Amino acid sequence: MTGCAADRAFARVGAGTDWALSVQEAETALSSGKCRAECVLRASAALVHAGEPAMTYFAADAADPRLRVLRAYSSWLGGRLDRAWALTRSVLADPGCRQAGLAIGVRVLLDTGALDRAADEARLLKGDGPLRWDAQGALAMAEGDFVAAERAFLACGRELARRGLANPALHFWQGRAALAAHAGGRVETAERLARASHAAAVAWGAPRAVGRAMLVSGVVAADVELLTGAVEVLEAPAELAEARSRLGALHLGRGAAGKARRQLETAVVLVRDLGDETRARRLEAMLRRLRCPGEAALTGRESQVAHLAYAGCTTKEIAARLFLGVRTVEYDLTRVYAKLGVAGREELADVLGEGLITSRRGR
Repeated sequence: MTGCAADRAFARVGAGTDWALSVQEAETALSSGKCRAECVLRASAALVHAGEPAMTYFAADAADPRLRVLRAYSSWLGGRLDRAWALTRSVLADPGCRQAGLAIGVRVLLDTGALDRAADEARLLKGDGPLRWDAQGALAMAEGDFVAAERAFLACGRELARRGLANPALHFWQGRAALAAHAGGRVETAERLARASHAAAVAWGAPRAVGRAMLVSGVVAADVELLTGAVEVLEAPAELAEARSRLGALHLGRGAAGKARRQLETAVVLVRDLGDETRARRLEAMLRRLRCPGEAALTGRESQVAHLAYAGCTTKEIAARLFLGVRTVEYDLTRVYAKLGVAGREELADVLGEGLITSRRGR
């Protein structure tokens, strides 16, 4: 692969090959002090699209509006939505950057739950840029038009391919199309796109790309292990909130109330920090069902048994401490698991560890 380090880094990002080397070459180019403006732009773009949102190498004044677009995109990825929004507004007067600024602005507004404002912003989008199709797909998803969302994300992929950028981790079009197809009931299409997205992300190797692919595959396959992996890998607030919300909903559907509660409570904090009060209220409504005393409250003795089991006591040890028969303790534990929606002792930490059990007087 020829050209300067910045060109090589950007080419690797576009092809979806060797994430670690792409980052290394981009950082080498930027730290050399010999990069011209175009090289700085390409190396910076390589870092952003490689999932490196810190952007420590940007010039302090960022006079080039194209660099401000990258800063806006990087800030959006990192959950710094106020900063991202301000940067998108700063480039709208530049004809070459206006569409990118509008598209990123749509994504920022959607993350804050401002659906009407996002729709207004999207009406100003023109042309075939990948950011435009990505933004319109995200808006269609938020509006519940899953067919339009799938078409927009696939159009994003086609436009990237036309530009020689084959890496589906760019704008994550393949995974988003899979989620749209899944939401629209197109099961086979969703599974095919999710598999392709996962394989490409693993080949590329960027942790964020792998985490997003695990999220998509976990949703499409209703796989707790994959969604748990996504929660462990993802860091961007909006993506982590999505992963925790999906995992909490899956646990809830399977009757694992303790695990569902843990994920949903964290998701509420994340989406509220993003400013999306509408989504926070939806998640809190799910949590209220989990906190229903008729389902989750324990008797005094059941609470004692549960805490001793959580502390590691064996059934016999619990029986001895509480002056109960072993069979009685086993019966109480069965009731505890059923009330809290956990499968056994190992899952008690999901509720007891956070002090979420409500006790009432014993029988």
